[in-house]
Amino acid sequence: MCYQNRNICRLQCHLSAGEYQQDLLSSIPAVYISPNSQPPCDKLSEVVQLCGGKVCKAMRQAKICIGELTGKRATDVQNVSEKWLLDSISHHRLYPLENYLLNE
Repeated sequence: MCYQNRNICRLQCHLSAGEYQQDLLSSIPAVYISPNSQPPCDKLSEVVQLCGGKVCKAMRQAKICIGELTGKRATDVQNVSEKWLLDSISHHRLYPLENYLLNE
């Protein structure tokens, strides 16, 4: 098992306990996670939801896209690397999206 997956599993266990439920991502707009993301999309989606965030199935509904995209995206969607999510959660603070932008 890779190092990142172990960290995500540990984070999931920690966050799933009722009194420790996190709301770190509750204040950000809905996110779309690229199917090509690493760690995998389903794992990142679960982590976002465990931290109080909302995940969209369609990119047109999101304001933030996590992971590498192929094709066009709306100009008002910020495309950031997975590292933004992992860093923000690891340090329990939202880092500026501008520091993690992709496709600029």
